[in-house]
Amino acid sequence: MKHFIIFALLLITIYSQAQTIDISKDKKDTISYSKLTGETYIEKKGYKGEQNFNKVWMQSDILLCTGEMVLGEKVKYNGLIDQLIWGNATLNQQIKLDKQLVNEFWLLDDKNQTTHFKKISVNNSPTSNHQSDFFAELMVKGNLSLYVQRKISIVDIDNIVVDGTLCRIETIKATPMYYLKLPIDNYVFLEKIRPKSFKQLFPTQKKQIDKLMKENHMKLRDENDLINLIKLLNTQEP
Repeated sequence: MKHFIIFALLLITIYSQAQTIDISKDKKDTISYSKLTGETYIEKKGYKGEQNFNKVWMQSDILLCTGEMVLGEKVKYNGLIDQLIWGNATLNQQIKLDKQLVNEFWLLDDKNQTTHFKKISVNNSPTSNHQSDFFAELMVKGNLSLYVQRKISIVDIDNIVVDGTLCRIETIKATPMYYLKLPIDNYVFLEKIRPKSFKQLFPTQKKQIDKLMKENHMKLRDENDLINLIKLLNTQEP
Protein backbone atom coordinates (compact mmCIF):
# COMPACT_ATOMS: atom_id res chain seq x y z
CA MET A 1 0.00 0.00 0.00
CA LYS A 2 2.86 2.34 0.89
CA HIS A 3 4.52 1.72 -2.49
CA PHE A 4 1.24 2.42 -4.30
CA ILE A 5 0.86 5.80 -2.54
CA ILE A 6 4.43 6.81 -3.43
CA PHE A 7 3.86 5.82 -7.07
CA ALA A 8 0.59 7.76 -7.17
CA LEU A 9 2.25 10.86 -5.76
CA LEU A 10 5.00 10.59 -8.36
CA LEU A 11 2.43 10.46 -11.14
CA ILE A 12 0.63 13.49 -9.70
CA THR A 13 3.93 15.43 -9.56
CA ILE A 14 4.77 14.62 -13.18
CA TYR A 15 1.22 15.41 -14.31
CA SER A 16 1.23 18.76 -12.46
CA GLN A 17 4.54 19.72 -14.04
CA ALA A 18 3.27 18.77 -17.48
CA GLN A 19 0.23 21.00 -17.16
CA THR A 20 2.41 24.11 -17.24
CA ILE A 21 3.67 23.36 -20.75
CA ASP A 22 2.27 25.33 -23.68
CA ILE A 23 3.44 23.24 -26.60
CA SER A 24 0.99 24.04 -29.36
CA LYS A 25 2.80 23.39 -32.66
CA ASP A 26 2.96 25.65 -35.69
CA LYS A 27 4.41 22.97 -37.97
CA LYS A 28 3.87 19.22 -37.89
CA ASP A 29 6.53 16.56 -38.30
CA THR A 30 4.54 13.35 -38.01
CA ILE A 31 7.59 11.16 -37.35
CA SER A 32 9.30 13.35 -34.73
CA TYR A 33 8.42 10.93 -31.96
CA SER A 34 10.26 8.05 -33.61
CA LYS A 35 13.41 10.19 -34.04
CA LEU A 36 13.71 11.97 -30.68
CA THR A 37 14.75 10.04 -27.58
CA GLY A 38 15.37 11.10 -24.00
CA GLU A 39 14.02 10.86 -20.48
CA THR A 40 11.21 12.52 -18.56
CA TYR A 41 12.43 15.78 -17.07
CA ILE A 42 11.15 17.82 -14.14
CA GLU A 43 12.88 21.18 -13.81
CA LYS A 44 14.66 21.59 -10.49
CA LYS A 45 13.32 24.48 -8.44
CA GLY A 46 14.80 26.53 -5.62
CA TYR A 47 16.99 28.78 -7.75
CA LYS A 48 16.97 32.56 -7.71
CA GLY A 49 17.28 33.48 -11.36
CA GLU A 50 16.43 31.96 -14.74
CA GLN A 51 18.05 28.68 -15.77
CA ASN A 52 16.75 28.57 -19.36
CA PHE A 53 18.18 30.53 -22.29
CA ASN A 54 14.63 30.96 -23.60
CA LYS A 55 12.07 31.38 -20.82
CA VAL A 56 9.15 30.41 -23.06
CA TRP A 57 8.77 27.41 -25.33
CA MET A 58 10.13 28.21 -28.78
CA GLN A 59 9.68 26.48 -32.09
CA SER A 60 12.83 24.66 -33.12
CA ASP A 61 14.30 22.72 -36.01
CA ILE A 62 16.72 20.05 -34.79
CA LEU A 63 19.56 18.43 -36.75
CA LEU A 64 20.28 14.93 -35.45
CA CYS A 65 23.59 13.08 -35.51
CA THR A 66 22.04 10.82 -38.16
CA GLY A 67 21.71 13.80 -40.53
CA GLU A 68 17.92 13.82 -40.17
CA MET A 69 15.96 16.98 -39.38
CA VAL A 70 13.09 17.25 -36.91
CA LEU A 71 10.94 20.28 -37.69
CA GLY A 72 8.75 22.56 -35.62
CA GLU A 73 9.08 21.06 -32.14
CA LYS A 74 8.78 23.27 -29.06
CA VAL A 75 11.92 23.30 -26.90
CA LYS A 76 13.81 25.16 -24.19
CA TYR A 77 17.57 25.24 -23.86
CA ASN A 78 18.65 24.88 -20.23
CA GLY A 79 22.04 26.59 -19.83
CA LEU A 80 22.47 25.40 -16.25
CA ILE A 81 22.68 21.74 -17.25
CA ASP A 82 23.50 22.29 -20.95
CA GLN A 83 20.52 20.26 -22.14
CA LEU A 84 17.83 20.66 -24.77
CA ILE A 85 14.37 20.16 -23.23
CA TRP A 86 11.60 19.03 -25.55
CA GLY A 87 7.92 19.71 -24.89
CA ASN A 88 6.41 16.42 -26.03
CA ALA A 89 2.89 17.26 -27.26
CA THR A 90 1.71 13.64 -27.32
CA LEU A 91 2.72 12.79 -23.74
CA ASN A 92 2.25 16.38 -22.54
CA GLN A 93 5.55 16.07 -20.70
CA GLN A 94 9.00 17.63 -20.73
CA ILE A 95 11.70 15.37 -22.15
CA LYS A 96 15.44 15.90 -21.69
CA LEU A 97 16.77 14.87 -25.10
CA ASP A 98 19.74 12.53 -25.38
CA LYS A 99 22.64 14.93 -25.81
CA GLN A 100 24.59 12.68 -28.15
CA LEU A 101 21.56 12.61 -30.47
CA VAL A 102 21.53 16.37 -31.23
CA ASN A 103 24.15 18.07 -33.40
CA GLU A 104 22.51 21.45 -33.98
CA PHE A 105 19.25 23.28 -33.36
CA TRP A 106 17.64 26.53 -34.42
CA LEU A 107 15.28 28.53 -32.19
CA LEU A 108 12.66 30.71 -33.88
CA ASP A 109 11.15 33.60 -31.90
CA ASP A 110 7.86 35.42 -32.46
CA LYS A 111 9.66 37.98 -34.66
CA ASN A 112 10.96 35.23 -36.96
CA GLN A 113 14.50 35.76 -35.70
CA THR A 114 16.58 32.58 -35.61
CA THR A 115 19.18 31.62 -33.01
CA HIS A 116 21.52 28.83 -34.08
CA PHE A 117 23.14 26.47 -31.57
CA LYS A 118 25.71 23.83 -32.42
CA LYS A 119 27.38 21.15 -30.31
CA ILE A 120 31.13 21.74 -30.31
CA SER A 121 34.07 19.82 -28.83
CA VAL A 122 36.72 21.84 -27.01
CA ASN A 123 39.99 20.53 -25.60
CA ASN A 124 41.07 21.86 -22.19
CA SER A 125 38.14 24.20 -21.70
CA PRO A 126 38.22 26.47 -18.60
CA THR A 127 35.80 24.14 -16.80
CA SER A 128 37.51 20.87 -17.75
CA ASN A 129 41.00 19.47 -18.27
CA HIS A 130 39.84 17.14 -21.00
CA GLN A 131 37.65 17.36 -24.08
CA SER A 132 34.24 18.85 -23.42
CA ASP A 133 31.17 18.68 -25.64
CA PHE A 134 28.58 21.41 -25.18
CA PHE A 135 26.05 23.48 -27.07
CA ALA A 136 27.13 26.96 -28.14
CA GLU A 137 25.44 29.73 -30.10
CA LEU A 138 27.03 30.39 -33.48
CA MET A 139 27.42 34.17 -33.70
CA VAL A 140 29.83 34.58 -36.64
CA LYS A 141 30.68 31.99 -39.30
CA GLY A 142 33.72 32.47 -41.48
CA ASN A 143 37.47 31.98 -41.67
CA LEU A 144 37.34 32.98 -38.00
CA SER A 145 34.11 31.89 -36.29
CA LEU A 146 32.67 32.97 -32.95
CA TYR A 147 30.73 30.65 -30.65
CA VAL A 148 29.17 31.60 -27.32
CA GLN A 149 28.40 29.04 -24.65
CA ARG A 150 25.22 30.40 -23.04
CA LYS A 151 26.21 29.05 -19.68
CA ILE A 152 24.14 29.61 -16.54
CA SER A 153 26.20 29.38 -13.34
CA ILE A 154 25.61 29.31 -9.61
CA VAL A 155 27.10 32.58 -8.35
CA ASP A 156 25.89 32.67 -4.72
CA ILE A 157 24.44 30.37 -2.08
CA ASP A 158 22.21 31.39 0.84
CA ASN A 159 21.03 29.17 3.68
CA ILE A 160 17.71 30.37 5.09
CA VAL A 161 15.28 28.92 7.62
CA VAL A 162 11.69 28.41 6.46
CA ASP A 163 9.19 27.11 9.06
CA GLY A 164 12.04 25.71 11.10
CA THR A 165 13.68 23.98 8.14
CA LEU A 166 17.07 25.00 6.77
CA CYS A 167 16.78 25.64 3.03
CA ARG A 168 19.52 26.17 0.48
CA ILE A 169 18.85 28.94 -2.07
CA GLU A 170 21.23 29.20 -5.01
CA THR A 171 21.48 32.36 -7.11
CA ILE A 172 22.12 31.72 -10.79
CA LYS A 173 22.96 34.09 -13.63
CA ALA A 174 24.10 34.09 -17.24
CA THR A 175 27.89 33.69 -17.55
CA PRO A 176 28.59 33.51 -21.30
CA MET A 177 31.88 31.97 -22.43
CA TYR A 178 33.42 32.93 -25.77
CA TYR A 179 35.25 30.57 -28.13
CA LEU A 180 36.93 31.41 -31.41
CA LYS A 181 37.19 28.69 -34.04
CA LEU A 182 40.41 29.04 -36.01
CA PRO A 183 40.94 28.04 -39.66
CA ILE A 184 42.71 24.88 -38.44
CA ASP A 185 39.44 23.79 -36.75
CA ASN A 186 40.82 24.44 -33.29
CA TYR A 187 38.82 26.32 -30.62
CA VAL A 188 40.45 28.90 -28.36
CA PHE A 189 38.85 30.44 -25.30
CA LEU A 190 38.60 34.23 -24.97
CA GLU A 191 38.84 34.96 -21.26
CA LYS A 192 37.65 38.57 -21.45
CA ILE A 193 36.21 40.85 -24.12
CA ARG A 194 39.09 43.28 -23.99
CA PRO A 195 41.66 44.33 -26.65
CA LYS A 196 44.56 42.87 -24.68
CA SER A 197 42.92 39.46 -24.21
CA PHE A 198 41.88 39.31 -27.86
CA LYS A 199 45.29 40.28 -29.26
CA GLN A 200 47.00 37.69 -27.06
CA LEU A 201 45.25 35.04 -29.15
CA PHE A 202 46.65 36.52 -32.39
CA PRO A 203 50.17 37.76 -31.60
CA THR A 204 51.17 38.03 -35.29
CA GLN A 205 48.14 40.19 -36.12
CA LYS A 206 48.35 42.78 -33.34
CA LYS A 207 49.13 45.67 -35.70
CA GLN A 208 46.31 44.69 -38.07
CA ILE A 209 43.85 44.45 -35.18
CA ASP A 210 44.93 47.83 -33.78
CA LYS A 211 44.52 49.39 -37.23
CA LEU A 212 41.02 47.95 -37.72
CA MET A 213 39.89 49.08 -34.29
CA LYS A 214 41.24 52.59 -34.83
CA GLU A 215 39.72 52.96 -38.30
CA ASN A 216 36.32 51.76 -37.09
CA HIS A 217 36.39 53.56 -33.73
CA MET A 218 36.03 50.31 -31.80
CA LYS A 219 36.63 49.84 -28.07
CA LEU A 220 36.02 46.06 -27.82
CA ARG A 221 34.09 46.20 -24.56
CA ASP A 222 31.06 44.01 -25.21
CA GLU A 223 29.67 41.16 -27.29
CA ASN A 224 28.54 43.38 -30.17
CA ASP A 225 32.03 44.88 -30.47
CA LEU A 226 33.51 41.38 -30.56
CA ILE A 227 31.11 40.26 -33.30
CA ASN A 228 31.87 43.32 -35.41
CA LEU A 229 35.64 42.96 -35.02
CA ILE A 230 35.59 39.31 -36.08
CA LYS A 231 33.44 40.15 -39.11
CA LEU A 232 35.96 42.83 -40.07
CA LEU A 233 38.87 40.40 -39.67
CA ASN A 234 37.10 37.92 -41.93
CA THR A 235 37.03 40.53 -44.73
CA GLN A 236 40.80 41.02 -44.62
CA GLU A 237 43.21 39.35 -47.01
CA PRO A 238 45.03 36.40 -45.37
